[in-house]
Amino acid sequence: MKKITALLVVLLITLSMLVSCGASGSEYNGDMGANAPSKGETGTTGTTTGDGSYAPDAEEDYERKIIKTYNLSLETKTYESARDTIVNAANALGGYISDSSEKDTVDYNGKKNRHATFTVRVPSEKVDEYVDTLAQNASVLSKKLSTEDITTSYYDLEAQLESLLEQQARIEKLMDEATNFSYLLELEDKLTSIRTQINSINKQIQIYDKSVALSYVYITLDEVVEYTEIVEEDPTFGDRIADAFVGTFQNFVKFCQELVIVIVWLLPGIIILGVSVPVIIFLARRADKKKREKYEAERKAREEKK
Repeated sequence: MKKITALLVVLLITLSMLVSCGASGSEYNGDMGANAPSKGETGTTGTTTGDGSYAPDAEEDYERKIIKTYNLSLETKTYESARDTIVNAANALGGYISDSSEKDTVDYNGKKNRHATFTVRVPSEKVDEYVDTLAQNASVLSKKLSTEDITTSYYDLEAQLESLLEQQARIEKLMDEATNFSYLLELEDKLTSIRTQINSINKQIQIYDKSVALSYVYITLDEVVEYTEIVEEDPTFGDRIADAFVGTFQNFVKFCQELVIVIVWLLPGIIILGVSVPVIIFLARRADKKKREKYEAERKAREEKK
Protein backbone atom coordinates (compact mmCIF):
# COMPACT_ATOMS: atom_id res chain seq x y z
CA MET A 1 0.00 0.00 0.00
CA LYS A 2 2.95 2.35 0.50
CA LYS A 3 3.77 1.98 -3.19
CA ILE A 4 0.17 2.78 -4.12
CA THR A 5 0.24 5.92 -1.97
CA ALA A 6 3.56 7.02 -3.46
CA LEU A 7 2.28 6.52 -7.00
CA LEU A 8 -0.88 8.52 -6.27
CA VAL A 9 1.17 11.38 -4.82
CA VAL A 10 3.38 11.44 -7.93
CA LEU A 11 0.31 11.45 -10.18
CA LEU A 12 -1.30 14.33 -8.27
CA ILE A 13 1.93 16.36 -8.43
CA THR A 14 2.09 15.80 -12.21
CA LEU A 15 -1.52 16.94 -12.66
CA SER A 16 -0.84 20.04 -10.56
CA MET A 17 2.13 20.92 -12.74
CA LEU A 18 0.01 20.53 -15.91
CA VAL A 19 -2.75 22.76 -14.52
CA SER A 20 -0.18 25.38 -13.45
CA CYS A 21 1.36 25.39 -16.92
CA GLY A 22 -2.08 25.88 -18.50
CA ALA A 23 -2.85 28.79 -16.16
CA SER A 24 0.52 30.39 -16.84
CA GLY A 25 -0.11 30.16 -20.57
CA SER A 26 -3.45 31.91 -20.18
CA GLU A 27 -1.92 34.70 -18.14
CA TYR A 28 0.80 35.16 -20.70
CA ASN A 29 -1.72 35.52 -23.50
CA GLY A 30 -3.68 38.04 -21.46
CA ASP A 31 -0.55 40.07 -20.79
CA MET A 32 0.21 40.14 -24.50
CA GLY A 33 -3.20 41.77 -25.08
CA ALA A 34 -2.75 44.23 -22.23
CA ASN A 35 0.73 45.27 -23.32
CA ALA A 36 -0.08 45.67 -27.02
CA PRO A 37 1.47 48.72 -28.67
CA SER A 38 -0.26 52.05 -28.06
CA LYS A 39 -1.61 54.32 -30.75
CA GLY A 40 0.92 56.36 -32.71
CA GLU A 41 2.14 59.89 -32.15
CA THR A 42 -0.61 61.55 -34.19
CA GLY A 43 -4.09 61.95 -32.75
CA THR A 44 -5.24 60.85 -29.31
CA THR A 45 -2.92 58.52 -27.46
CA GLY A 46 -4.06 55.32 -25.79
CA THR A 47 -3.62 51.58 -25.47
CA THR A 48 -5.17 48.50 -26.96
CA THR A 49 -7.34 46.53 -24.53
CA GLY A 50 -7.26 42.77 -23.97
CA ASP A 51 -10.12 42.21 -26.44
CA GLY A 52 -8.22 44.04 -29.18
CA SER A 53 -10.21 47.28 -28.96
CA TYR A 54 -8.62 50.68 -28.49
CA ALA A 55 -9.12 52.80 -25.38
CA PRO A 56 -7.53 56.13 -24.42
CA ASP A 57 -5.11 56.24 -21.49
CA ALA A 58 -6.80 56.84 -18.15
CA GLU A 59 -4.75 59.97 -17.46
CA GLU A 60 -5.39 61.45 -20.91
CA ASP A 61 -7.76 64.44 -21.04
CA TYR A 62 -10.19 63.18 -23.66
CA GLU A 63 -13.87 63.65 -24.35
CA ARG A 64 -16.12 60.82 -23.27
CA LYS A 65 -18.76 59.72 -25.75
CA ILE A 66 -22.14 59.18 -24.07
CA ILE A 67 -25.46 58.58 -25.82
CA LYS A 68 -28.43 59.73 -23.71
CA THR A 69 -31.96 58.45 -24.28
CA TYR A 70 -35.14 59.53 -22.50
CA ASN A 71 -38.45 57.64 -22.52
CA LEU A 72 -41.43 59.73 -21.38
CA SER A 73 -45.07 58.81 -20.89
CA LEU A 74 -47.24 61.95 -20.59
CA GLU A 75 -50.91 62.75 -19.98
CA THR A 76 -52.62 66.04 -20.70
CA LYS A 77 -56.06 67.66 -20.48
CA THR A 78 -55.05 70.27 -23.06
CA TYR A 79 -53.85 68.15 -25.96
CA GLU A 80 -53.10 70.87 -28.51
CA SER A 81 -51.10 72.92 -26.02
CA ALA A 82 -49.02 69.91 -24.88
CA ARG A 83 -48.40 68.81 -28.46
CA ASP A 84 -47.28 72.30 -29.46
CA THR A 85 -44.96 72.45 -26.44
CA ILE A 86 -43.28 69.21 -27.50
CA VAL A 87 -42.60 70.59 -30.98
CA ASN A 88 -41.83 74.23 -30.15
CA ALA A 89 -39.57 73.50 -27.17
CA ALA A 90 -37.49 71.13 -29.30
CA ASN A 91 -37.10 73.73 -32.04
CA ALA A 92 -36.22 76.47 -29.53
CA LEU A 93 -33.39 74.37 -28.10
CA GLY A 94 -31.93 73.50 -31.50
CA GLY A 95 -33.61 70.10 -31.81
CA TYR A 96 -36.24 68.69 -34.10
CA ILE A 97 -39.00 66.06 -34.42
CA SER A 98 -37.56 63.10 -36.33
CA ASP A 99 -40.78 61.04 -36.25
CA SER A 100 -44.35 61.41 -34.99
CA SER A 101 -47.78 59.84 -35.26
CA GLU A 102 -51.26 60.65 -33.95
CA LYS A 103 -54.47 58.68 -33.62
CA ASP A 104 -57.85 58.86 -31.89
CA THR A 105 -58.77 56.45 -29.10
CA VAL A 106 -62.14 55.77 -27.43
CA ASP A 107 -62.39 55.19 -23.66
CA TYR A 108 -64.89 52.94 -21.87
CA ASN A 109 -67.41 55.83 -21.67
CA GLY A 110 -67.33 56.21 -25.42
CA LYS A 111 -65.41 59.48 -25.27
CA LYS A 112 -62.91 60.03 -28.05
CA ASN A 113 -59.40 60.94 -26.88
CA ARG A 114 -56.22 61.58 -28.82
CA HIS A 115 -52.92 59.75 -28.59
CA ALA A 116 -49.56 60.70 -30.10
CA THR A 117 -46.01 59.42 -30.17
CA PHE A 118 -42.90 61.47 -30.91
CA THR A 119 -39.24 60.75 -31.53
CA VAL A 120 -37.35 63.94 -30.74
CA ARG A 121 -33.66 64.79 -31.20
CA VAL A 122 -32.37 67.44 -28.79
CA PRO A 123 -28.80 68.69 -28.20
CA SER A 124 -27.36 66.58 -25.39
CA GLU A 125 -26.39 69.57 -23.24
CA LYS A 126 -30.02 70.82 -23.37
CA VAL A 127 -31.99 67.56 -23.21
CA ASP A 128 -32.56 67.77 -19.43
CA GLU A 129 -33.93 71.29 -19.86
CA TYR A 130 -36.25 70.00 -22.59
CA VAL A 131 -37.59 67.19 -20.41
CA ASP A 132 -38.19 69.62 -17.53
CA THR A 133 -40.14 71.91 -19.87
CA LEU A 134 -42.43 69.04 -20.90
CA ALA A 135 -42.94 68.03 -17.27
CA GLN A 136 -44.21 71.55 -16.50
CA ASN A 137 -46.85 71.33 -19.23
CA ALA A 138 -48.14 67.77 -18.78
CA SER A 139 -48.51 65.03 -16.20
CA VAL A 140 -45.55 62.66 -16.24
CA LEU A 141 -46.63 59.04 -15.78
CA SER A 142 -43.11 57.68 -16.23
CA LYS A 143 -39.67 59.01 -17.06
CA LYS A 144 -36.64 56.85 -17.77
CA LEU A 145 -33.14 57.97 -18.69
CA SER A 146 -30.69 55.47 -20.14
CA THR A 147 -27.10 56.15 -21.16
CA GLU A 148 -24.67 54.25 -23.35
CA ASP A 149 -20.94 54.84 -23.05
CA ILE A 150 -19.41 54.33 -26.50
CA THR A 151 -16.05 55.94 -25.66
CA THR A 152 -13.99 52.79 -26.18
CA SER A 153 -15.77 51.87 -29.43
CA TYR A 154 -15.42 55.43 -30.73
CA TYR A 155 -11.67 55.68 -30.16
CA ASP A 156 -11.23 52.15 -31.45
CA LEU A 157 -12.79 53.27 -34.75
CA GLU A 158 -10.54 56.35 -34.82
CA ALA A 159 -7.47 54.13 -34.34
CA GLN A 160 -8.59 51.81 -37.15
CA LEU A 161 -9.24 54.81 -39.39
CA GLU A 162 -5.78 56.23 -38.75
CA SER A 163 -4.16 52.89 -39.54
CA LEU A 164 -6.14 52.54 -42.78
CA LEU A 165 -5.24 56.07 -43.86
CA GLU A 166 -1.56 55.27 -43.34
CA GLN A 167 -1.95 52.10 -45.43
CA GLN A 168 -3.72 54.09 -48.14
CA ALA A 169 -0.87 56.61 -48.29
CA ARG A 170 1.75 53.84 -48.55
CA ILE A 171 -0.14 52.05 -51.35
CA GLU A 172 -0.64 55.28 -53.29
CA LYS A 173 3.11 55.89 -53.05
CA LEU A 174 3.84 52.35 -54.26
CA MET A 175 1.43 52.83 -57.17
CA ASP A 176 3.29 55.99 -58.22
CA GLU A 177 6.53 54.01 -58.29
CA ALA A 178 5.14 50.76 -59.76
CA THR A 179 6.29 49.69 -63.25
CA ASN A 180 4.80 46.18 -63.39
CA PHE A 181 1.22 46.19 -64.70
CA SER A 182 0.03 43.11 -62.76
CA TYR A 183 1.55 44.48 -59.55
CA LEU A 184 -0.22 47.79 -60.19
CA LEU A 185 -3.57 46.00 -60.55
CA GLU A 186 -2.93 44.17 -57.30
CA LEU A 187 -2.24 47.48 -55.56
CA GLU A 188 -5.42 48.99 -57.00
CA ASP A 189 -7.51 46.10 -55.63
CA LYS A 190 -5.93 46.55 -52.21
CA LEU A 191 -6.50 50.31 -52.36
CA THR A 192 -10.17 49.82 -53.28
CA SER A 193 -10.65 47.51 -50.30
CA ILE A 194 -8.98 49.97 -47.93
CA ARG A 195 -11.04 52.89 -49.21
CA THR A 196 -14.24 50.86 -48.71
CA GLN A 197 -13.25 50.23 -45.09
CA ILE A 198 -12.39 53.91 -44.61
CA ASN A 199 -15.81 54.97 -45.92
CA SER A 200 -17.57 52.47 -43.66
CA ILE A 201 -15.69 53.63 -40.57
CA ASN A 202 -16.27 57.30 -41.43
CA LYS A 203 -20.02 56.66 -41.67
CA GLN A 204 -20.04 54.87 -38.30
CA ILE A 205 -18.10 57.72 -36.69
CA GLN A 206 -20.59 60.21 -38.15
CA ILE A 207 -23.47 58.18 -36.69
CA TYR A 208 -21.74 58.10 -33.31
CA ASP A 209 -21.07 61.85 -33.44
CA LYS A 210 -24.70 62.62 -34.21
CA SER A 211 -25.99 60.23 -31.52
CA VAL A 212 -23.72 61.83 -28.92
CA ALA A 213 -24.50 65.40 -30.00
CA LEU A 214 -28.28 64.89 -30.27
CA SER A 215 -29.97 62.87 -27.54
CA TYR A 216 -33.06 60.77 -28.20
CA VAL A 217 -36.37 61.56 -26.47
CA TYR A 218 -39.19 59.06 -27.05
CA ILE A 219 -42.56 60.49 -25.98
CA THR A 220 -46.06 59.09 -25.71
CA LEU A 221 -48.80 61.69 -25.14
CA ASP A 222 -52.37 60.77 -24.12
CA GLU A 223 -55.34 63.11 -23.86
CA VAL A 224 -57.34 62.43 -20.66
CA VAL A 225 -60.24 63.91 -18.72
CA GLU A 226 -58.65 63.21 -15.34
CA TYR A 227 -54.99 62.57 -14.63
CA THR A 228 -53.98 59.12 -13.47
CA GLU A 229 -53.17 59.21 -9.77
CA ILE A 230 -49.58 58.14 -9.17
CA VAL A 231 -49.19 56.47 -5.79
CA GLU A 232 -45.78 55.44 -4.51
CA GLU A 233 -46.20 52.71 -1.91
CA ASP A 234 -43.60 51.21 0.37
CA PRO A 235 -42.97 47.54 -0.37
CA THR A 236 -45.14 45.22 1.71
CA PHE A 237 -43.82 42.40 3.88
CA GLY A 238 -44.85 39.93 1.18
CA ASP A 239 -43.02 41.95 -1.49
CA ARG A 240 -39.88 41.95 0.63
CA ILE A 241 -40.10 38.19 1.11
CA ALA A 242 -40.62 37.70 -2.63
CA ASP A 243 -37.64 39.94 -3.42
CA ALA A 244 -35.49 38.04 -0.93
CA PHE A 245 -36.54 34.69 -2.42
CA VAL A 246 -35.81 35.90 -5.96
CA GLY A 247 -32.42 37.25 -4.88
CA THR A 248 -31.54 33.99 -3.14
CA PHE A 249 -32.60 31.95 -6.17
CA GLN A 250 -30.54 34.15 -8.50
CA ASN A 251 -27.50 33.74 -6.27
CA PHE A 252 -28.04 29.96 -6.23
CA VAL A 253 -28.22 29.91 -10.03
CA LYS A 254 -24.98 31.90 -10.25
CA PHE A 255 -23.33 29.48 -7.80
CA CYS A 256 -24.43 26.50 -9.90
CA GLN A 257 -23.11 28.15 -13.05
CA GLU A 258 -19.73 28.80 -11.43
CA LEU A 259 -19.66 25.22 -10.12
CA VAL A 260 -20.28 23.86 -13.62
CA ILE A 261 -17.46 26.04 -14.98
CA VAL A 262 -15.06 24.72 -12.30
CA ILE A 263 -16.08 21.12 -13.02
CA VAL A 264 -15.56 21.58 -16.76
CA TRP A 265 -12.17 23.18 -16.09
CA LEU A 266 -11.13 20.25 -13.87
CA LEU A 267 -12.76 17.59 -16.07
CA PRO A 268 -9.60 16.58 -18.04
CA GLY A 269 -7.69 16.04 -14.81
CA ILE A 270 -10.59 14.12 -13.26
CA ILE A 271 -10.81 11.85 -16.31
CA ILE A 272 -7.06 11.20 -16.26
CA LEU A 273 -7.16 10.52 -12.53
CA GLY A 274 -10.20 8.27 -12.88
CA VAL A 275 -8.47 6.18 -15.55
CA SER A 276 -5.02 6.13 -13.97
CA VAL A 277 -5.91 5.27 -10.36
CA PRO A 278 -7.58 1.89 -11.11
CA VAL A 279 -4.66 0.94 -13.38
CA ILE A 280 -2.12 1.90 -10.73
CA ILE A 281 -4.01 -0.01 -8.03
CA PHE A 282 -4.29 -3.07 -10.29
CA LEU A 283 -0.56 -3.04 -11.10
CA ALA A 284 0.39 -2.50 -7.46
CA ARG A 285 -1.81 -5.38 -6.28
CA ARG A 286 -0.41 -7.61 -9.03
CA ALA A 287 3.15 -6.76 -7.97
CA ASP A 288 2.30 -7.46 -4.32
CA LYS A 289 0.72 -10.77 -5.30
CA LYS A 290 3.81 -11.84 -7.23
CA LYS A 291 5.99 -10.78 -4.32
CA ARG A 292 3.91 -12.86 -1.89
CA GLU A 293 3.96 -15.85 -4.24
CA LYS A 294 7.73 -15.57 -4.55
CA TYR A 295 8.07 -15.31 -0.80
CA GLU A 296 5.87 -18.40 -0.24
CA ALA A 297 7.84 -20.35 -2.82
CA GLU A 298 11.14 -19.46 -1.15
CA ARG A 299 9.74 -20.31 2.27
CA LYS A 300 8.56 -23.74 1.09
CA ALA A 301 11.92 -24.36 -0.51
CA ARG A 302 13.72 -23.60 2.75
CA GLU A 303 11.36 -25.90 4.69
CA GLU A 304 11.94 -28.74 2.23
CA LYS A 305 15.75 -28.36 2.59
CA LYS A 306 15.37 -28.77 6.36
